[in-house]
Amino acid sequence: MKVTHIGHASFLVELKDKKFLFDPWVKGNEKAAFDIEEVKKMDADFVFVSHGHGDHGFAEAVEITRDTRATAIGVFELINALTEKGGTGIGANIGGRFVEDGVEIYLANAAHSCPFANPCGFVVSYKGETVYHAGDTALIKDMELLPELFDMDVALLPAGGHFTMGPDELKIARGMLKAKNYVAMHYGTFPAIEQDLKRIRELADVIGPGQSREY
Repeated sequence: MKVTHIGHASFLVELKDKKFLFDPWVKGNEKAAFDIEEVKKMDADFVFVSHGHGDHGFAEAVEITRDTRATAIGVFELINALTEKGGTGIGANIGGRFVEDGVEIYLANAAHSCPFANPCGFVVSYKGETVYHAGDTALIKDMELLPELFDMDVALLPAGGHFTMGPDELKIARGMLKAKNYVAMHYGTFPAIEQDLKRIRELADVIGPGQSREY
């Protein structure tokens, strides 16, 4: 598995011959390592959008799925809004699991606010490898149930606090999720979510925007 950090909560995850793009916020994100045209050229198979806040890539997902072969995945109401704007996608709901083009997708619960559609996270499995992108969430007991359903190779977890989990919550989430590896996200993009990187590195891998790591 190759994990590339685009910026903020946005990642490109490559599993075998598939590419998964998560929360592709690049427009207006000065700390993003790529622009929208470069993201389109990543040739993702699926674009996962955790919720409708502007820093998670709903607008970008519309454009990417309109202009490339990628298919958006998200909560039913969010995908309806995306298709109304010209994008293409498959809507599901929290707790739902389905298979599309050989990829198993599960919409996990997330505790957060949103202007439209419930926020969620995603567990994505393909050919024996599994990645969990938690989206924007508080620490929730639902995380205890995920390892009963999935053997997670990599968990992408928010670490910035203020709007999501911070380091204290991340430490507890590790014990509940039992993933093999953890990657921090949603920190340092703007002042409210600045954190001590030394502390975050004690809990999760820190992959800088534009950098990749193999798992």
